[in-house]
Amino acid sequence: MLHACSNEGSEVSTQAISAWIEFYPPYNREEAFVGLDGFSHVWLIFQAQKNLDSSAEIGRALVELVQIERDKGKVRLHVEGTDLMTDMPILDIKPYLPYADCIPDATASRE
Repeated sequence: MLHACSNEGSEVSTQAISAWIEFYPPYNREEAFVGLDGFSHVWLIFQAQKNLDSSAEIGRALVELVQIERDKGKVRLHVEGTDLMTDMPILDIKPYLPYADCIPDATASRE
């Protein structure tokens, strides 16, 4: 579950902000995060509310991994650069791999 840090008290931000990610059992075990502190950025795979009829979409956001906090066998990730809503369900976290995730010659349609 993502918790956004915002001075405005708003649940939705249009600017990239700091946040921390809380994990619930059985996904909050320290051994699940071994090696992640070697990466500067991670992909957050999240469930986004599409509309009021409770349908959802899966999304992906790239964030900077600032700190991995370990306390009494539990883990909390501190990240920067997200514009996701507070209480957004995080389904998975993947390390950003510059050699695989960066495609310098990629193009995009301007339509």
